[in-house]
Amino acid sequence: MQSKINIMQITSNLGIGGLERVISNICKHIDKRHFTVSVCCLHFKGAFAEELENEGISVHLVPGKDTGPDYFAFYKLNSIMKKASRLREANS
Repeated sequence: MQSKINIMQITSNLGIGGLERVISNICKHIDKRHFTVSVCCLHFKGAFAEELENEGISVHLVPGKDTGPDYFAFYKLNSIMKKASRLREANS
C-alpha cells in the first residue's frame, strides 16, 4: 500500500469568509484514502477551525507576536510542519 500524501493548507486564519470556506471544503472533501490534510493558521484560528477539528482535521496555530513583524514566523511554521509530519507517521 502506498503511503498517503501529506497536505498542509496555510492561511492567515479560518474566520468567516470565502477563502476560508474553500479551505474548509477542500479539507473535508479531499480523498482521505490518498491524502492526509491539515491546516496552519498564521494569525488566529477562527470559526471554521472547530468545525474542521470536529471532522478530525488538525488545525495548527503559529504562535505570533502582538506587534510588529515576526522574523521567526517561517521557523515556527517549519517546526509545526515537522511536528505534524511526525504525528502522522506515529499514527500510521
